[in-house]
Amino acid sequence: VVGLREEVERGLAEFEETSEAMSRIATTSIQAAQAARFRETHQEMVRDFKRVAESIEHQYRSARLLPKGSGRVGKKGFGDAEEGLMQERSGLNDSLSMCDEVIGQATATRDMLAGQRRVLTDVRSKVGGIESLLPGVGKLIDKISDRKNTERVVLSATVACCLCFTIWYKFL
Repeated sequence: VVGLREEVERGLAEFEETSEAMSRIATTSIQAAQAARFRETHQEMVRDFKRVAESIEHQYRSARLLPKGSGRVGKKGFGDAEEGLMQERSGLNDSLSMCDEVIGQATATRDMLAGQRRVLTDVRSKVGGIESLLPGVGKLIDKISDRKNTERVVLSATVACCLCFTIWYKFL
């Protein structure tokens, strides 16, 4: 069991190194997303491995503590109390695992938002660069926006007048 555990740990470490190397050499957003997915998969595998290893360790301790030949004391005796403590520990381990998963998801979301922020900052700087090269473009965009707003106001006023006239005509 120990040899198998060490082999799995080596495989997980190698997988982590490979996924980190992939994220370092990713050049496109698709490759970066794939590398991020591999990191998430690695984290999930590590959590699952820890759960399985803890379960095996728990069963091993339980088997050592309560050999097959000995019987339980009774419903309210020492055996049931011990079993209750083991169940409590298992529940706590499950809660900690769920907390680890939520923290991992939050970290992944934070990383994704940071990436989006970088992209939007780059776009903003490029637009600023284009605007500085062509100063008339900014004024033209402002004039177009003003004209759209004026058209919206005129259209809204026309629709409001038509509605008022329709309501007046209907009730008279």
